[in-house]
Amino acid sequence: MPLGPDQTVCRTELVEAMRTRLNTLTPPQGSNVDLPDVLANFDALGFGVWRIVTVQSEARSVTADDPAFWAWLAQVNGWMQAMATWQAGVSAAFAAWAPTLPAEQALRLALVGVAPPGAPPAAPPTSLTGRVR
Repeated sequence: MPLGPDQTVCRTELVEAMRTRLNTLTPPQGSNVDLPDVLANFDALGFGVWRIVTVQSEARSVTADDPAFWAWLAQVNGWMQAMATWQAGVSAAFAAWAPTLPAEQALRLALVGVAPPGAPPAAPPTSLTGRVR
């Protein structure tokens, strides 16, 4: 569930958790959370929790935290490096090719004229930091 653009989700969760807790009393007192002054307090608490989560905290991932993701990222990086090598080889082969038939010459010119994508990133990241939204 996303937290949303304000404290509404946090407030609702706090109110419902307290309602459940107060309804265990004899007599049940869960309806007290619906009083305007009590809701105002939960709104302030919800805002505090929302700010802690969305402004003060950050999501982080490193290899020890999520080895499957980081192994996949390393594999993707290896694949990109292999694709760059393959692309350079194909480009070199077409650049060196000396076709004699008009259709082959047109194919060579078309492929040689395609702009290369450039080098892939040098290395994959080793950590990831993000914000909770």
